[in-house]
Amino acid sequence: MLNELRDRCGAQGMFVINQITRMLSDMHGISIAGDILVIYIRLASELLLGHYTLPRTAYPENLLAQHEAGLFSQLRSQLAATGHHRSAEYNTTILP
Repeated sequence: MLNELRDRCGAQGMFVINQITRMLSDMHGISIAGDILVIYIRLASELLLGHYTLPRTAYPENLLAQHEAGLFSQLRSQLAATGHHRSAEYNTTILP
């Protein structure tokens, strides 16, 4: 996406002031350091297990906040039904 943004900006997309090239370099460095998908999966699993929590939203009536709460509730119920987060059922039900 950043490549497309840089391309659409033309020559100005290469200017240091726009920081697009720096973001591309940072993202490239992150993907070299480790697979981002694995990190996301680990974070999602830790959130579902309750090892970490997200900060509460300032606007709980917001549709996005309600959708997030519903997803977490549904996935935590599915996790409870699978019995363990290292099971094959957890892998097929919850993980991508």
